[in-house]
Amino acid sequence: MNERRIWSVMVLFVLVASAFVLKSARLQTHLHTSLEGWSEAQSKRVHTLRGRRGAIRDRAGHIMAMDVEGWSVSLRPQLVRWSKEEFLSVAQILAMKPEELATKVNSDSRFTWLRRRATESEVHQLRELKVNGIDFHPLHQRFYPHGDVAGALLGTVNIDGVGQSGLEAKWEETLRGHDLKLPMRRDNRGRLGYLAGGFAYDVRDGEDVHTTLDLNLQSHLDILVQEAGARLNPKSISVVVLDVEEGELRGLASYPSFDPNRREGNPRIHALSDMFEPGSTMKTVAFASLIEHGLFRAGKKIDCEQGKLSLGDFTIRDTHRYDVLTSEDVYKKSSNIGTLKLALELSETQTQSMLRDFGFGESTGLGMREEARGRLPKRKKWGKVRRATISYGHGLMATPLQLASMGLTIASGGLRRKLKLISNSAPHEESEHALTGDISEPRRVLSKKSALRLTRLMERVTEKGGTGGGARIPGIRVAGKTGTAEKVDPESGQYSRSHHMASFVGFAPAEQPRLVAYVVVDEPQGIQFGGSVAGPLWADAVEYGLRYAIDNNRKIVRSMDDARSLLALEEEKKAIPRAGAPLRNGNGVLVGSETLDETFESASNTTKETYACLPLYIEKNPQNILPGSDLSANAESVDFCGLDPRSALTRASQLGVELRFEGVGNVVGQKNVQGKIHLKLSDAWVDAWPSLHNEGR
Repeated sequence: MNERRIWSVMVLFVLVASAFVLKSARLQTHLHTSLEGWSEAQSKRVHTLRGRRGAIRDRAGHIMAMDVEGWSVSLRPQLVRWSKEEFLSVAQILAMKPEELATKVNSDSRFTWLRRRATESEVHQLRELKVNGIDFHPLHQRFYPHGDVAGALLGTVNIDGVGQSGLEAKWEETLRGHDLKLPMRRDNRGRLGYLAGGFAYDVRDGEDVHTTLDLNLQSHLDILVQEAGARLNPKSISVVVLDVEEGELRGLASYPSFDPNRREGNPRIHALSDMFEPGSTMKTVAFASLIEHGLFRAGKKIDCEQGKLSLGDFTIRDTHRYDVLTSEDVYKKSSNIGTLKLALELSETQTQSMLRDFGFGESTGLGMREEARGRLPKRKKWGKVRRATISYGHGLMATPLQLASMGLTIASGGLRRKLKLISNSAPHEESEHALTGDISEPRRVLSKKSALRLTRLMERVTEKGGTGGGARIPGIRVAGKTGTAEKVDPESGQYSRSHHMASFVGFAPAEQPRLVAYVVVDEPQGIQFGGSVAGPLWADAVEYGLRYAIDNNRKIVRSMDDARSLLALEEEKKAIPRAGAPLRNGNGVLVGSETLDETFESASNTTKETYACLPLYIEKNPQNILPGSDLSANAESVDFCGLDPRSALTRASQLGVELRFEGVGNVVGQKNVQGKIHLKLSDAWVDAWPSLHNEGR
């Protein structure tokens, strides 16, 4: 019995030992790679140091989009040992419902986010609370100092800082920083340590993008369209302003607006994306072709049929019943019937060629993915009726940017250039790189003589008896063309008598063009004629642009008297802060950007201070400035925006000026306060940042 028991134990021992040997062999041979991978996955971690995203600036270097330091807050549920009071404090600080926080705390996961983008105030309060299980992760948050100014054009980035729309997406490769990934290993106690080698130091910030926009003009345009939107209640408004000499985009505004900070409003860039039948502004192309091909005869009598003409199965109408007009007055008074009679002297090939030469159906060269190309009729759909309707702007689709480009071609003496949104040179020494837009050599569309003759026709539009009287600018000769296009009713498929596109395109001064602008209002309520609706908006935009033009040295040429006369709003409206002329401080050295009203009232009637990254100036050689002289030529632009406090103090000491700070973080706003530069830092910007352009409109 004892011998049998001994043998049983020996057999059992052999079997167990064999199992261990087989298991060990299997681990060493078959499962070696898998186990090694599991071990690496449990112990190795990668810590990413992210490069700062580059800023987007206007043509003078003022920041329009920037990165500011921020934090994300995470939770490790397994480490939470909170009292009831601590739990409720965390929920209150993060404005979370207790049940929502309880779900995260009781989660089986090892990691969960509490707040991806926390404010400085939230982070500060959580640190003071000193509870277990909460971690803080530094990040770069995208911030737009001017709120909805050019908001849709600037675009947005996602939660990971990747451009999603507008310039942020277009220049993603340039703007984004290059990250550094640091390999780390966790020990058996969960502590992390950096590995000694195995990685390359390759973290660097993204490059700045310098646009051709003028921040002062752009701000004015955004306020202009929002006020017009409140008054006219249209579907949309688009305004485009171009510089004639360089073919650069100076301003592009849309209604409704879009604030990329809060993701509020309409993110559509109407001036780039909207396609519509342009109406009578297209008569300019018909008359350009007539002049260029020698078919336009001054003083020729045109029978306008008392405002009604049958053409095939269609009836063409004028807004007024004209009898006989001269060829010049056909354009001046915008007769559809007179225009089509003249345009039918052109061949189909000549009409098609001129449309394409002006760039319709093609990109303007900005390279934005939001830009539509418009649409011309297919060749098989052409005929006498199509040629007639296209002559006065129906039967084709165009964008506001294409119509502005048409005006630029005429203002440039008949040379067509691709438009430019990114500047060729960086305005400041600290800028490392300059970016160039997609610009080709100018293309001759009209002879200079034809362009001058067409310009004279366009001037007549704004003279007495023309349709564009609303676009007049006192003391400045204006060349332009009105447009009032009927829209197709989507239900009936017929042109509507009550829904219109009102527009105006033109340039000034006519004798030496500086600025080209196009304005279009989609379905304005009340008066719907282009000259009455779009004309005044056009005049306001261009007059402001001419008075506040920036010279080649990027010094802002303006006076306080001009600022007050141009920016004074109706008395019953709230005062809106605006940049004015540079002014002396008490010592005659520091020059700030004065505003017409340093404060505005919010809806709750609480007075708040306003900040923006608008220009500050320091006088150069102040002892040489005579009383009453224009300081703009003797002032150096200073921009602290985007700097951390230490860098701002260093810069200030170099300039010999005194700084005052409000908050913590990076500089996101600046202004002159009683002779001192007052800088607003980026704490709690999501909740506390007042928009200069949303209040009191």
